[in-house]
Order: sequence, then C-alpha cells, then structure tokens
Amino acid sequence: MTVHLNTRADGSRVHRLSDDIAYPLRRTVAAIRRDPMVTALFGPPPHALPEL
Repeated sequence: MTVHLNTRADGSRVHRLSDDIAYPLRRTVAAIRRDPMVTALFGPPPHALPEL
C-alpha cells in the first residue's frame, strides 16, 4: 500500500491510498457473441453463411 500526499496552494491536503500491485478488473472474459436482435435485422454473420 502506498500513501500519496498532495498539498494544494491554499494549504489543504489530499491523502490517497493506492495498491502497489495492479489487479485486473475482470478475471474472466465472456465470449463475444452476436446480439440476437442484430441477427434478426441483418441476418447471420458472413462466416456463418455456406460457401457457394
């Protein structure tokens, strides 16, 4: 844990605590998928169409 002390021109102080280790915000990443409404409006994605 690190303490940062900022002093302003008027003499007021701001104390801020921060972790020394940066932790990821999300540990698991959800699979990216196409929204059903987009598929309904525009059809399936190009890679899902059969080859001609």
